[in-house]
Amino acid sequence: MKNGATLRVDNLGPISTAEVAFGDLTVLVGPQAGGKGLFLRTLKLVLDRGHIINTFKENHFVVENDPDAFMDAYYGHGMSQILNGDPTVVWNGAKHGLAELAETRGSGRDGTEKLFFIPAQRATALQSGTPRHFGSFEFGDPFALCHFADQVHKILRTGNNQRNQVFPSPNRLNKTLSDPIDRHLFHGARVSLEPDRGKMRLTLRAEGTDRPISFLSWSAGQREFLPLLLGLYRLLPRGGDSRRENLEWVVIEEPESGLHPQAATVIPILVLELMRRGYKIAISSHSTSTLDFVWAIREIQECGGGADDVGKLLRLPATPQAKRIAEVPLTKEIFVHFLHEGGAEDISSLDPGSDNPNVSGWGGLS
Repeated sequence: MKNGATLRVDNLGPISTAEVAFGDLTVLVGPQAGGKGLFLRTLKLVLDRGHIINTFKENHFVVENDPDAFMDAYYGHGMSQILNGDPTVVWNGAKHGLAELAETRGSGRDGTEKLFFIPAQRATALQSGTPRHFGSFEFGDPFALCHFADQVHKILRTGNNQRNQVFPSPNRLNKTLSDPIDRHLFHGARVSLEPDRGKMRLTLRAEGTDRPISFLSWSAGQREFLPLLLGLYRLLPRGGDSRRENLEWVVIEEPESGLHPQAATVIPILVLELMRRGYKIAISSHSTSTLDFVWAIREIQECGGGADDVGKLLRLPATPQAKRIAEVPLTKEIFVHFLHEGGAEDISSLDPGSDNPNVSGWGGLS
């Protein structure tokens, strides 16, 4: 295992025992309310505890020396009850009680953020098309959502080119990334941040029209995808091939949410670009299209395929930038884990002929 990162969680809500080994790309599947979100939020807590505590303080959320308050503020209102089961976390062999991680006393915490979390509720970060900041949320709204919204707010506040044009934005994404987004999601329309009814709001201007279309009139897929796109702007610094300083991990919950299957083909391309920049990616998904992609990449790897095969799979153009993206998965470790009541099961082979129904059925998705 190249990364060697392993997280085990015991007695946390619906999770009795779950251990997950992380690769360059890790996909979690499983039933609704099975613990995938809890597990991934616990990963962020382990990696970013100091940063989370500092962020609460900066935004005047009172969690000092109160583990119950911290749990409600971090996981969501009412989630302090999870401490009743005395949950424990083991990260790369080091064991911690969850209450210990909620402890805010002491000094010398590492306040560096290492993991960027794009939550499933991301569309609420753009309420009626108006970017929200951390302080606009209530105590008990999940930290992952509050912090993500705050980052999106900062991205939009810095401004873009051409009257605050958000997409397309050549200085943000190259054509290999932006063209399929335009083709499958925006169809030549421009997304901008403009004054509207006394506030700066996101609007859509279709080709050949004079008036902008308000955010709530967009398609569900467009409303779900745009905050994900803005999260990518945070992760892909302008110019060059670098990743954002200090950030090493990216979690994306349900990246396919609201998307037509053709539009969902954009997601693997964006994930591979993040991997090319050096990020470790963890995804939770309820979509067979995500596992279709993972299965196909594993087949290409095992059959000795090359970048041309990946390019054909993703319908990438024959350009140097596209080839660099297509080369990414050929040498990467990709794991799939099925989270269920019995724990976490490695189903990475996705072998349709397996005697194990969880493997052949792709964790119940197929």
